[in-house]
Amino acid sequence: MANVGWAYKEIAARTLLCLALSFAGPSALAEGAAPLGLLDETMLHPVDAFTGSTLRAGEIIYNQSVASLPLPSWAMVGVTDWLTVNVDFVSILGGLAIEPHYPLPSINMRFRLAEADGLLPDLAFEAMYFRLWEPFEDQLDPKNTVRLERDGATAFARVNATWPLSAHARVHASTGLTWTEYIRIENRNREVLRGRTIRNGFNPDASLAFDWRPLPWMSLHISASYGSTFVYLDLVPRKAEIAYGARFAPFYLARGGFLRALRVEAAAFAMYFRDAEEWLFLPVPVYPVLYWQWELGG
Repeated sequence: MANVGWAYKEIAARTLLCLALSFAGPSALAEGAAPLGLLDETMLHPVDAFTGSTLRAGEIIYNQSVASLPLPSWAMVGVTDWLTVNVDFVSILGGLAIEPHYPLPSINMRFRLAEADGLLPDLAFEAMYFRLWEPFEDQLDPKNTVRLERDGATAFARVNATWPLSAHARVHASTGLTWTEYIRIENRNREVLRGRTIRNGFNPDASLAFDWRPLPWMSLHISASYGSTFVYLDLVPRKAEIAYGARFAPFYLARGGFLRALRVEAAAFAMYFRDAEEWLFLPVPVYPVLYWQWELGG
């Protein structure tokens, strides 16, 4: 409960700071044009959505989930304007802590296929491969009513699209397939056991999302998905999810690059596991993801 209380206080403090900065305006901290903050920022997986965007060459996003502490989380790197690659620190370092003490292979790449032009959206192809060396019961707390056990490899391939509706609004859609070598999805802490084992199975993935960026320091997001997602309880096939939340740029007017690049994502969700016939809920965002987004030499 102490961690939850800390999270509420942290989110409240950052929100108040955002409000203060928004009333302050560009001020002397900004030179020339006012900073756009989140208004023109490239977003790859906002609140578990899949966008059709790629980072520019030399652009980097470092993400730190509170849930993965003390381990670092992951980073996205713009290798070129059309290729973005993920570096999964949790898998690299976390694999050393479990048998057989090797880094876990985890590769995610996104290729830009087309840029938005008129009615045509931004298009990108995204693929991911992840492998466990030994069976692993997933990160869900034993008090939950859902149990996941994985082994071997999981991979997905999908096409993502983003339609810019205006300077402040975007729609994102994605579809594809996930292949799973082995996963057991079942309920627990119930009198009647329900579940399903998937071996070398293909399952469809789809998502639809909307984001609205009314202010440079705040954007609002909602997404609906079926199948694998990337951020919150990732790579679980046949899972239905509604996620909603916001992103904040509390110091987008700051002079210092570290503070100016800081972003906070606060998300809530409802997940349904059809094979276990169980729900998981996080109705209020209490575990924020911090990230820093900058360009080398920028």
